[in-house]
Amino acid sequence: MKKAVTIAFILLLAMAGYAQDVAKKPKKEKPVKAAKPATAKPCTNLTVNLKAGTIKGLKATARMSTIKKKLPCFTGDTEEGSAMNCGGGVFYLNDDFYFYSGRNYIEIRSKFTGAVSPMVLGVTRTGVKDLLGMPDKQLMYGRIWLYKMPYGTLRLNFSIEEGCVEIGIHAASPAEVKLCE
Repeated sequence: MKKAVTIAFILLLAMAGYAQDVAKKPKKEKPVKAAKPATAKPCTNLTVNLKAGTIKGLKATARMSTIKKKLPCFTGDTEEGSAMNCGGGVFYLNDDFYFYSGRNYIEIRSKFTGAVSPMVLGVTRTGVKDLLGMPDKQLMYGRIWLYKMPYGTLRLNFSIEEGCVEIGIHAASPAEVKLCE
């Protein structure tokens, strides 16, 4: 019996010590989520003119202040010259287009909410060739087509399944276009 009481007493002391250790440990704080920026309303009456190299009349060389004034529906921006976001720019996530003003180009992606003229998004390579002819340069095993234009370069990115999934309007010539990694 004395042995059972001793074991019970040792267990009681051990449990009391464990309880003290637990009480001393700081509780883990839940990570605080950063405040979400106010959701911008989608842009309206968006038009891309591939021949002129503009979106709603703005060229790839437009200044950030001009872009924000003409298209105040942006969802974010990054300072020009930044190491992030291809040198900075003004971004429209809700409408799936992006002004990379740090590198003087505009990118229009597959979920773009406006009109493109001529419409190439979703069009196969054969269909684009019928519309625009053969590209002046191809990159990434023919996945990227570059067309020399009066304003610089029209870049079209293709996927096998979806056709043209991305448009780039660059102020640079095809030889000078730098793709972001």
